[in-house]
Amino acid sequence: MQKQPTEVIFRKYKTQGDLIALFPYEIESYLGEVSCYQHVGQHGNAHYPSCIQRTVPASDQEVAALKQELEIYYDYKLIVIKRRSHKKFLRTYANIFHPNQN
Repeated sequence: MQKQPTEVIFRKYKTQGDLIALFPYEIESYLGEVSCYQHVGQHGNAHYPSCIQRTVPASDQEVAALKQELEIYYDYKLIVIKRRSHKKFLRTYANIFHPNQN
């Protein structure tokens, strides 16, 4: 079976420098939390706006190991993006939580 492409945004926390992978269109809650991944703690949920405020973009070099971990162990086919499209986020949210209203 062919892997589905998954868009991801890699960020680095300003304070401690830990890396996080945000999946901006994998919406996990009615509150709009998205799926995320870190080496420590692994998969979880993140409030996207708060996470963006507390982080800075991470370089390709910084995220190489995290990206490899996701692609090898979790079988992702990643498409790295720098920012999410709010329009696409709203469409995805509506399809998940209000599927009959489209």
